[in-house]
Formats: sequence, C-alpha cells, structure tokens
Amino acid sequence: MSSPPTSGATRKSPRFAGIINRHHLAVLLQRKDFFIENPEPFVRTPASDTTLQYNDQYALSYRDMEGSYPRYPSINDIQLDDEERDLWMDITPYMNPTPHTVQEQTPVSRAFLRGVITRKDLTPAHLKFCLESLSETEKQRIQGYFHRDRCGSERFEDVEKKLISINDNS
Repeated sequence: MSSPPTSGATRKSPRFAGIINRHHLAVLLQRKDFFIENPEPFVRTPASDTTLQYNDQYALSYRDMEGSYPRYPSINDIQLDDEERDLWMDITPYMNPTPHTVQEQTPVSRAFLRGVITRKDLTPAHLKFCLESLSETEKQRIQGYFHRDRCGSERFEDVEKKLISINDNS
C-alpha cells in the first residue's frame, strides 16, 4: 500500500486522533462509505432524523452504525471490487477520541494500568511489552501503591490524591 499523497503542503507530525471499533469498520465497509478524493477529516456530522437523503456531506448516524447489533457484519463477508479498494474513507466521525478516560466507579488498578498504557502510547494488546518496558522505579511505585491501604474500596478523591502524589514524586 502506498502512502497517501500530499498536496504540496508540509505534512504535520502524526498525532493521536482516537480509536475505532472493528465492527464499526465492518459496517462502514458494508455501507460503502467511500470518497473519490481524500476527505477533510473532522468535518462530517451525522444526518438528523428529519434528513431523508443520505449524501457525502453526512456521516452515518448512530442508528446506522448500531442497526445490526449484536450481529455486526463479518469482515470476511464484505466484498470490495478493485475500484472500491482504491477509494478513501473518512473514519474520524466514528472514532472515540478519548479511549483513555475512565468512569468514576472504575477500579483503581484498572484506571492506573490504563494510565500507564496511555502514557507509554501502547494498546492493551501490548500489555506484556508495556510492563516489560517500565523502569524498575515505576514498577516499585506501582507495587507500593497497590500494597498500601488496601483494606476496602476507596473514594475517588482518595485515589486521585494518591495517584497525584505518585506522579509528583517521580
């Protein structure tokens, strides 16, 4: 696969824009949400419920994306011809821009591990590599945190203070 063409302008350094689920990609491929020209990212929005006509200016709605739940299309069942394989697809309207956020009720160990993974710019699939890439000092801080004061569930404020103190001592 060749790199995308540039329009004479200098290319910006890559930055994290978000993640997209595999089943959402399968839906996009099945619905053939393609463009002939390279689309402008972060411009398209879903059509409203009153819009009856679908065209290139609108992204698929949540109802379109989740309409086949729980039986999303299999990637093996999607057939694309050679012309369609050369077209562009704008996935930015369907991306989760904040996969590193956690809910307030998330266990501390999961939130801390997710923070470590995000800081190291790795995915959970590379967890073993992530843990191996931590310095001994970071591993000791993690072990020390999880062995201290573990007599029950903790309030969010207490967890936040402890995590801030760990980062401040580095």
